[in-house]
Amino acid sequence: MSKSKRGMSFGKRLNERWTALRKLLRKCEIVLEILDARDLDGTRMKRLEHWAGRERLIKIANKCDLLDKSVLDAIDKKEFLRVNSKASNREKERKKILDAILAMKKTEPRVLVIGYPNVGKSSVINLLAGKEAARAAPIAGTTTNIQWIRLPYDILLMDTPGVFPEREERTELLRKGSINVDRLEDFEFYGLKLAKKCLNDERLSKWLETYFYIKLDRDTPEELLEKIAKRRGWLLKGGLPNKIEACKALLRGYSEAPKL
Repeated sequence: MSKSKRGMSFGKRLNERWTALRKLLRKCEIVLEILDARDLDGTRMKRLEHWAGRERLIKIANKCDLLDKSVLDAIDKKEFLRVNSKASNREKERKKILDAILAMKKTEPRVLVIGYPNVGKSSVINLLAGKEAARAAPIAGTTTNIQWIRLPYDILLMDTPGVFPEREERTELLRKGSINVDRLEDFEFYGLKLAKKCLNDERLSKWLETYFYIKLDRDTPEELLEKIAKRRGWLLKGGLPNKIEACKALLRGYSEAPKL
C-alpha cells in the first residue's frame, strides 16, 4: 500500500473515532479528560473540551510522579486534579478522583474517559476499579474497543481508545508517545530528531544517561544513537552499531522522560 493510501486510511479511521466520541458524549453526564502532567497543554483536547462543556468536565493531570516538586506545585489545582495512578497509596488517589466525580452531584452518572493515547487512561481506570479492568501498557493504541466498567456509588465508566487532532504533526505525536513506534517506517528520521531535542535539553540529557546507562560528552545525535546501540549490544555485521534499533529504543523510552 502506498504512503498516500496509508495516510488516507489512517485519517479515515481517526475521523470515525471522533464521530463516535461525539455520539458517546451525548450519552454521558461526566467527562474525565486524562492529561500527561509533563505536557498539560500539549495533551489537552480543546475540541472535546468544548463539546463536553465546563459543567461536566474533570481534567486529570496524570503521571505527576514524573515531575519535580517545583513543577508539580505550579499546576493550577483549581483547573487540574493532580493524580499519580501508579502511586503506592492507591486508595488516596482513587478517593481523590471518586470525590471529584461525586461532587458533580449526578445520580448514577455515566462517565466518559478521554485522552491522547499513552497518557495513562487505562491506569486511571484500573485505579478507580480497584482491579485490572482495562488493559494498561506503555504502548500507544493499547485500548482498541469501547468498554463499560461499573464503579462504586453506581458510577458507570466508559473506556475509549485514545484520539488526537487530525491535523497534528506526526513528530508531535511521537514526542507525546501517542503513536505505536512499531508501526512507523522512518525510525531513523524521527529518532535523530528526538535525539537532537534531548541533547539540547540539560534535564533530558541527564535522563538519557540514567535510562540507557551511557555517558554523554558533546555527542551528536548520530553518536548518541551509536552509544545506545553499543550499550544494548545491537550490532550489525562488521560490528557496526544498529542505529535503527537504537532509534526504536529512544522513541519508546521517551514516554518515561521527566519532561516532554
